[in-house]
Amino acid sequence: MLKRLGLTMIAVVAFFAVVITPQSEIFAEGWQYDFQTEDGKWDGYFETASGYNNVQIQLFSVSPEVSPSNLMVRLCNRSSGNCTSYKTFGNGYLAHFTNMVYPASFNVDIIDTVSGSVKGGIHIYTY
Repeated sequence: MLKRLGLTMIAVVAFFAVVITPQSEIFAEGWQYDFQTEDGKWDGYFETASGYNNVQIQLFSVSPEVSPSNLMVRLCNRSSGNCTSYKTFGNGYLAHFTNMVYPASFNVDIIDTVSGSVKGGIHIYTY
């Protein structure tokens, strides 16, 4: 009897922990994609939420290895089609966007200023 009651209590607590946790907590973990410039495709997407409308984009495993200043990124709202201006990546292949509209979904577009395409990985974090 006590065992059954204990298991029921654990199930109820777990249920409420999932239901009560704000959805925006999910977004704090981020997204990861592969990207390739000059392929005509979006390089990833993410969602913003209340309290998580600032965005950090970080590239990794960039090949061929190019200066971060040779790569730029913009974000395009999936509903309206409106895009930010391109931002050049800084040291550590980082770019930041602040005060993005929320809740909303955005596509990520990465371009380069070198001949040939560049590929690698992309981490997207909202905070």
